[in-house]
Amino acid sequence: RHIERVILSACSFAVDRPRSSQTGVVCRGVRRRPHVTMTASDVRSLSVIVPAYNEETRLVSMLREAVGYLARRSSLEPVFTWELLVVDDGSADRTFDVARRFAAELAPGQMRVLRLPRNRGKGAAVREGMLAANGRLMLMADADGATRFSDIERLEQHFLQHPARDDALLLVAGSRAHLHASALLKRKWYRNLLTHAFHFLVALALGGASLKDTQCGFKLFGRAAAVRLFTNLHVSRWAFDVELLFIASRLAIEVREEPVTWTEIPGSKMRLSGIMQMAKELLLIRLMHATGWWRIVQ
Repeated sequence: RHIERVILSACSFAVDRPRSSQTGVVCRGVRRRPHVTMTASDVRSLSVIVPAYNEETRLVSMLREAVGYLARRSSLEPVFTWELLVVDDGSADRTFDVARRFAAELAPGQMRVLRLPRNRGKGAAVREGMLAANGRLMLMADADGATRFSDIERLEQHFLQHPARDDALLLVAGSRAHLHASALLKRKWYRNLLTHAFHFLVALALGGASLKDTQCGFKLFGRAAAVRLFTNLHVSRWAFDVELLFIASRLAIEVREEPVTWTEIPGSKMRLSGIMQMAKELLLIRLMHATGWWRIVQ
């Protein structure tokens, strides 16, 4: 445990460390909140989980697009039911109030707003939403609205074509890899160098080849896959997507990739310090799982 504390201290804030008052299964030093059992009346066709940190200026536009699509679809498909969960990750601005007002005015009964008492990272916010959601399918969607929301239908096709349908142990990740070549031409040389270094560290963390785009914030999970993945997640900040893929490979959860329509949105929160933090998290994933400090519960 002394070794673990030293490593976690060196990679500060990479791992979510809930307060001792939380209950759950202990997985080598990290407490896990148990998944909430739902009744048949709670079940939705789709849950949309939107992690949000200081997003008061960009959130409403994304919510309008998402709720507009979901409302139109439910009117055309009466069997289609949905819910949307915004998880405020301890924002310092008015994100929580903006989300609550939107929910009350434009999505009453369909939208919930959760609030973390302090900033714990995007991974922690997504996990909180996933484990509170009631959908048979669960979509993680970034608050900036960079991915066209209707592209969820592209991801859903993988479930419709799967023999187990909604019950499939499946994760479908949206991908921007088809935009990679043009992005390389537009970026500064040092940004391209960082991109290649990141891909190398991802391959190192996962022990081999992975998705072409691990970081797209538009991923669709079958319910059974989501519960297994997020109850085993340790990393709570930038590299949590990579640990999800690592866990999926150990739990025989199928992972697929689907191109999506993506637009650059001003206001990115990724800075050089974030890239360095992500690099530390990737090394942490490899080390902690390889040594058995982080165990994956079947």
